[in-house]
Amino acid sequence: MISFQEWLDENGFMNLSRDERRQAHRNYRTFYHAEYRKLKHRKIKRRVEIHFDTQDYKQLEKKAEKHQLTVPGFIRQTIRSYDEQTFIILEKEAIQAVELLLRQILGQLTQISFEAKRSHSVSLDELERLQKEVKTLKANVSKKLAFPPTAKEFLIKQQRENPEFLSRLMPLIQSLLKDNNDT
Repeated sequence: MISFQEWLDENGFMNLSRDERRQAHRNYRTFYHAEYRKLKHRKIKRRVEIHFDTQDYKQLEKKAEKHQLTVPGFIRQTIRSYDEQTFIILEKEAIQAVELLLRQILGQLTQISFEAKRSHSVSLDELERLQKEVKTLKANVSKKLAFPPTAKEFLIKQQRENPEFLSRLMPLIQSLLKDNNDT
């Protein structure tokens, strides 16, 4: 960061009156604080600039919207997914399983609440059962939504559900490999 005198010299301010010097000092402080914030922000977060053509950016926007993310958030999630070898997959089955579990827990909570109001007490067993259900819920939500399957798990699941999956996939992979080798 440059000093006030250096800033005056760089901007060509010489022989200023007292009021002009005060105004110049205010301008310098504004400049200094802006530069300081930029410097501090750069140390905390790194910035990467990527250029896309219009068509690619529209595709990226659609994919981000589909996953209910911003474009930068989608790019960050994609990078994390690549590093962890996971996919960003909207699994309707997983979401439905979690919704069902939530409904079951809500029903149990309602029953416990009703019983507690009626009898003015809740048994320790009921509270422990509730605690266990909440822990199960947390584990299932994390497993199903926060950590999507790896590529290997995804392929195994698809093969299990559709035995012809790999036989259909192999010609496609071979075609991609051939195209990649040709370029």
